[in-house]
Amino acid sequence: MTSVHSAFDPRIFHKEAKSLVKAGYEVSLIAQHSQDEIADGIRILALHRPRNRLRRMLGGWRVFRLARREKADVYHFHDPELLPVGLLLKLLTKAKVVYDVHEDYPADILTKYWLPTGLRRPASIIFDLIERPVSTRVDSVVAATDSIGNRFRKGNLTVIHNYPVPALLERPPRPSPDPQIPMLVYAGALSKERGITEIVEAMRYLDGESNAKLLLYGRFSPGSYEEVVRGQRVLIEWHIWVGSRPKICGERWLRQPLD
Repeated sequence: MTSVHSAFDPRIFHKEAKSLVKAGYEVSLIAQHSQDEIADGIRILALHRPRNRLRRMLGGWRVFRLARREKADVYHFHDPELLPVGLLLKLLTKAKVVYDVHEDYPADILTKYWLPTGLRRPASIIFDLIERPVSTRVDSVVAATDSIGNRFRKGNLTVIHNYPVPALLERPPRPSPDPQIPMLVYAGALSKERGITEIVEAMRYLDGESNAKLLLYGRFSPGSYEEVVRGQRVLIEWHIWVGSRPKICGERWLRQPLD
């Protein structure tokens, strides 16, 4: 269950849901999508894309209704907005409930550009006070990194790292004529808070003769941040996810060596 991510989110669909199907489970996925359909053996129950953040946060009720209708043996949810939904499903059903934590959300709230600066720390503290007790009521917590997992009780914690899956790349990096020319890949959200500025800037410190290339897989957040990255003038290809596969949509930006 996710009210935030698209149906073909790499972690949710390609890594976890498809792995469960391969292991013999019947999987339904509640996520943002244009229509109900079956893809790679996964039954997608479509949610309309919310028009704004308020509607996104209030969309949990529809997720709850769809999930309850499924009468599942296990409910696995991926968004902090769905903490009340996970808790309700735990209280009202006999199913197991899993909370998949993609980020250190209290720390992440401190970087939200759309929140007034004075509200970020109180919001972070309040969320932490909600997330910790709810996480002890569900049957299992899945964390995307070891550092995220350190925030939760070890007895019901599993860490599943969010590594890229090379088979999903529409245009996998081609072997260079010169094996000494390296290629670097970043997959994930493209934002200042994720250190993208520093990653791109670091490319300018490489030996100019190496002609190393950086591939970015993700979406810029906010969209205006793309211009900041373009201004770094390094050798880049930018890809975004379209449907179930990534698609190249950014030009190659040539590196401008340091003076």
